[in-house]
This record gives sequence, structure tokens and C-alpha cells, in this order.
Amino acid sequence: MFAASLPRDMHTVAGAAVIYAAGSSPFLLYHLPHLRARKHAFPIATMMVLAGTAVVTGLQLIYPEVLNALRRNPGALSAGEWWRLITPIFVQANGWPQIIFNFTGIALIGPVVERIYGNHRWLVLYFAPALAGEIAGYAWSPYGAGSSLALAGVVGSLFAWLLWPNRQLPAVARLLGALGMTGAVALALLRDIHGPPVIAGACLAALMLWRDSREPDVTPVMMHTGRGERRTDEEPA
Repeated sequence: MFAASLPRDMHTVAGAAVIYAAGSSPFLLYHLPHLRARKHAFPIATMMVLAGTAVVTGLQLIYPEVLNALRRNPGALSAGEWWRLITPIFVQANGWPQIIFNFTGIALIGPVVERIYGNHRWLVLYFAPALAGEIAGYAWSPYGAGSSLALAGVVGSLFAWLLWPNRQLPAVARLLGALGMTGAVALALLRDIHGPPVIAGACLAALMLWRDSREPDVTPVMMHTGRGERRTDEEPA
């Protein structure tokens, strides 16, 4: 009996590790100076995706056939309904508990990640890992639906940022990143469909961070002069 319950217990611990790390990180990062300085930037990508998902999910509650038309369905996918590779992230198969959890997660974590990577990259980090998650879903859980797979990709990108070297972050932030990624790998090994999109999101984000690290810093720096302020990239008069 103990051996039979071990995978289930490991699954619970791994999932809790990812959720705890993802849920704790935004509250920590909002206190970092360079993110706090941008707190008034409107997270347009997060809000647009959240609003679009809310519209489709709302239609699902009124017209149940919307869920059946968009959720994972191997037979329909084989028949040519290719859109089912991505549309499951716009509907919630488990009703209100799933709606509340997923929408809260996107609203909490999405703006932080958008401030880190920008709105265009945020969209890539939301939809591309979701596709990886849906592919895993067709293999391991072929009839579900939910936005959590897309949220998982955003979460993975947050973990990558926390773990990226040469960044002045408190030790607890790196610990959260390591905890989250360890949980994601464990979920993937346990065939939980949320593991692959977290890993995919982290890999995509790491590639973005690596490319950024190879580009010279061209941010203008303001210098005080006797006649006021000028940028360091301007020639003196």
C-alpha cells in the first residue's frame, strides 16, 4: 500500500513545490528596485489574454458546446481539427474551481513576468509552452482543458529569471527558482502535463536571457554637467 501511494504523494509534493514557488515569487520581486520603478507600466499582454480567455470561458458557461468544441479531443484532432492543439487553454473543463485558480494565477504572475520580458516576449512565453503542454496532454490526459498549461509556461520563465546568473537577487529568490524547477521536472517524470510547459517556458526564457546577455548595454546614462544633464552617448557641445 505504501509503494502504491508513493507516486501519488510525490505528485502532490512536486505540484505543491511549483505552486508555492510561483505564488511566492511575485510578492518578493515587487520589492526589487528595478521592477518597482516600472510598477506603473500597464501589463497589456496579460490583460488582453486574460480578457480574451474570460470571454471564451464565459461563453462556455452559457453554451456548454463551446467547451466540447475547443477542449482536447484526440479523435477530433485526428479528423483535422488542428486548432485543438491550442484552444483548450481558453476553456476550463473543471468549472469554477479551475476558473478561479487559473485566472488568479495569470493576474498575479503575468504582470511581473511581463515587466521582466516585455509584452511581445510574454506572449511567446504564454503560448509556445502551452503548445508543448497540450502535446503532452494528448499523450497523458487526452480529454482535458484549462489555462493552467499556458500559465505554467509563464511560471517557468519566472523560474529561469530567478536562477539566471549575474543578477542581484536575494538568496531566497534563487531558492524559490530552484524549488520550482525541481518540482516541474518531478511533475514531468510523473507524467503530469504541467511539468513540460514549465520546463519549456524556462528553456525559452533562458534563451532570451542568453541573447540579451550577449548584446551590449546601450541604455543612455544621464550625467550632471554645469549646464544641466546630458546623456553619455551625446557629444559635448
